[in-house]
Amino acid sequence: MPLRSRLILFAVAVLLLFLFLATASSLSLLSAAGEAEDAREELAKLDLLERLERCCGGLGGGGDPTLCERARAAAATLSVRDWAADDRATLARLLQVCREACGGGSDARALELRALVSDLRQSILSRAGEDLRAAEVPAHRRAVRLLVAAVLIAAAGSAVFVGLYARLGRERRALVDRLNRSEKLSALATLAAGVSHELNNPLGTIAMSAEALEERLAADPEAAELAESIAKDAARCQAIVANLSDLARGSSLDREPVDAAEVAREAAQSVSRGLPAGITLGTELAEGLPLVSADRGKLRQLLENLLRNSVEAVAPSGRILLRVSRAQDSLLFVVSDDGRGIPRHLLSRIFEPFFTDRANGVGLGLTICHRIAELHGGDLRAESPGPGRGATFTFRLPLEADHV
Repeated sequence: MPLRSRLILFAVAVLLLFLFLATASSLSLLSAAGEAEDAREELAKLDLLERLERCCGGLGGGGDPTLCERARAAAATLSVRDWAADDRATLARLLQVCREACGGGSDARALELRALVSDLRQSILSRAGEDLRAAEVPAHRRAVRLLVAAVLIAAAGSAVFVGLYARLGRERRALVDRLNRSEKLSALATLAAGVSHELNNPLGTIAMSAEALEERLAADPEAAELAESIAKDAARCQAIVANLSDLARGSSLDREPVDAAEVAREAAQSVSRGLPAGITLGTELAEGLPLVSADRGKLRQLLENLLRNSVEAVAPSGRILLRVSRAQDSLLFVVSDDGRGIPRHLLSRIFEPFFTDRANGVGLGLTICHRIAELHGGDLRAESPGPGRGATFTFRLPLEADHV
């Protein structure tokens, strides 16, 4: 066979092989995109359930028109979603309970409402988690393997696919992380609702009794010191319960037009008042920042928590900087310090509930910050070059977003 004919056959074979691999890779990409879309649908159901529980649960003994209207809107959206056969009866009962709540609430109806929402939430989390984790080799990984083979044959066609797969992989990991956080926050919310009332009263009694004992035992320094220790530990336990309650109640926002620079200044001034000697806290606020739709109190809470987190991380002569700037369609709030930094292997865990590397830490502050960022439709990221080289937390807040 002439050389020219053999070259043509070789070129055709290579082209066919590339087309085969590219087609298989595209099919895997579509499969992975379908997984991501299914996960988004389940997360949307979770958000609607939270809204419905919040509205109907807040009706008390009467039908607040605003809450009833929000409940009806959430119920209408839920009813047209695609539900599994096992969940339809539970959903129907839930919608009926909410309709009855708009006519007049009761404790029994509120308890039934929470139980129904909890059943549907657990069903959604279980099903979505199993779908995302079921495959031994996820679809986007299979697609990457096929793409690598295609690139070896025709490198010129690889650039577009690599970008698509990288983006899809990040999105899938983000969805899995969000599902995991939703499971943990759901458990925390249930825990907080059950224990906050039961613990606050005895803790308050313990704190007041310890203070009274401290005054009576003024003549006995050792005993007075023990009473003071009891009061401090009781106050710390009350703070933990309060943080848990914040997580349980953190599913709603009181949005209003907010001056981001003003809130940043207020947060910096609040933290500066209790700043240890030697530590400096500076601000860099861009001019002409637009108003943003946000919950002013929760935005300030997020910034103060991040600043206090940096205060605890820096040395006595450390420096902390809060910057606010605009980046296209978002505002960026950046808190950076020159403190002890964060080990690379811990960066992915610092927003987990109860995770902390501090002896006296509880591990809820950054979790609450991350939850507030999510409620605003934004995201909170942490970066650190390594131990001893400081850390940077960046909160991206969309300028135009419609979130509950």
